[in-house]
Amino acid sequence: MRPLLSKEAAAKYYKKCLETCSNNLSPSQKIIVFQHDLEQGILREITNKTELKEQFDWLEDNKIMRGKPGEEEIGFVPEVIVSDIKNLKKWRNVSTHDPKMKVTKIKYLSHFETMVRTIKFFSGVEWPDEIKDIISDNQNAYEELTYDKLIQAGTRCHKNGKFKEALEFFERAEEKIQGDKKRGETLYGKMADTYLKSGEYGRALSLFREALKNCILVKGEDNFQTARYYQKIGIVLRKDRQYEKAKENFENSKKILDEMRKEDPNDPNVANLYNDFGLMYLNEKKFEDAHFYYELAYSMREENYEKYGKEEKEGYYVREYAYSVHNMGTYYNQLVVDRFDISNEERIKRFKEAADLHERAYNLRMDLLDGRKPLDVIKESAFNADLCLDIAQSLTLWATDLLELDKAKVAEEKCKEGLEIREAMQGTSIQDKAWSYYTLGLIKNSLKKNEEALKCFSESYRIRFKASNDNHPYAAKALYQMGLMKSKLDIDKKEVLGDLMKAAKIQKQFLNENDPELIKTLELIDKLEN
Repeated sequence: MRPLLSKEAAAKYYKKCLETCSNNLSPSQKIIVFQHDLEQGILREITNKTELKEQFDWLEDNKIMRGKPGEEEIGFVPEVIVSDIKNLKKWRNVSTHDPKMKVTKIKYLSHFETMVRTIKFFSGVEWPDEIKDIISDNQNAYEELTYDKLIQAGTRCHKNGKFKEALEFFERAEEKIQGDKKRGETLYGKMADTYLKSGEYGRALSLFREALKNCILVKGEDNFQTARYYQKIGIVLRKDRQYEKAKENFENSKKILDEMRKEDPNDPNVANLYNDFGLMYLNEKKFEDAHFYYELAYSMREENYEKYGKEEKEGYYVREYAYSVHNMGTYYNQLVVDRFDISNEERIKRFKEAADLHERAYNLRMDLLDGRKPLDVIKESAFNADLCLDIAQSLTLWATDLLELDKAKVAEEKCKEGLEIREAMQGTSIQDKAWSYYTLGLIKNSLKKNEEALKCFSESYRIRFKASNDNHPYAAKALYQMGLMKSKLDIDKKEVLGDLMKAAKIQKQFLNENDPELIKTLELIDKLEN
């Protein structure tokens, strides 16, 4: 029986392992090798000597390593059991993409992966002829396992709001697809989603189109995933204000999803699409059409929430319902903002309705955190990024309602809270942050804090410019407010006019000549020039 090893001896052995494989394995492969049985036996600090001995005995009994009694350093030799290597033939075709292999996957995949790791570790060893071919045949299976791990890691990072890290994993996975249309559809769709969350709409659009092309080739035209890609393409085009093209893609999606609604009148996927129709029409200021589709989505989601939402643990139906509640609030907000043709009483009534709905959506979302604060949840290793972003969204829109109701101090608190969430989760170029800074600028202006307001509007513009240069109405909004603040601060008139003329130039591309925003900008330019 081998004598018990000290921690010092285990450390020496770990060093020897690293030296042995340093020329044969990449850093990522080293991690894969050591994260399984060797990690259990050596790398973690085991204080229970019996447990340590059992781990070493298991490795030795399975001929994975061998030591000589009485020696501190263990001799590492490639004596993997040949019969187990031969059994790799049974497992080399296990695919995580094949639903028919689910039982096989659950039963064998873990053991299969362990064996392949061992083979890779001893990649420089001269194997017996009888198992050389088996090892060679399993290289593709090993690559598939590596691909799946990269996809899983990227998906996990995306879910946790670490978009840059997610893209790094997806790009490494892209090197392994080798023209595989099925993998390409999945991978490009995930990459596109991440670029969309990052505010890089051009890259997202091209990848969604590539995913759609592969999806049609693999799954056909009348498929849920095909409908989903049409919808995603429409979302990107809507964000880029290409409304007719967005509508065309939404209609393509609707043709496919309408069949699903025949089976389930409240199909969540159909409700999602109706919601996107509503948002598109709201952006176009076609309020009747926006209200029609928002109401459709709201009624479907409300019924699902009442039926399933109060019992489910994941919170999917609660979140979808909260999203529709939030959107109805945004509808009432946008119905009266920047409108000069309605009474003050009507404005106050609508903003109160909007504030109530945004507060209700905020409370529904916060309830899913079970009393925790979003900033505390973000620190967890597996927090739900989308839920925290939803909460930040509620806070920002709620703040705009409160500002219009002359509650600027409370609005400032809500807006700052939403911005803190976005700051904690995302990089400095994320477009959602531009909304937070813009709203905070409006609040600072209301509180007569003009210098602070200018800083907020300038940061909002910087983010917008990085995403779309000077080619978006939201950039024009920030430019107008920058010019207004600079005029109040008596900054050089030439600089002020430069900002306002840029704003007017953008607005003329997207707005009609009677639009209140354009009129307001031109009036200020005329006042300064004369």
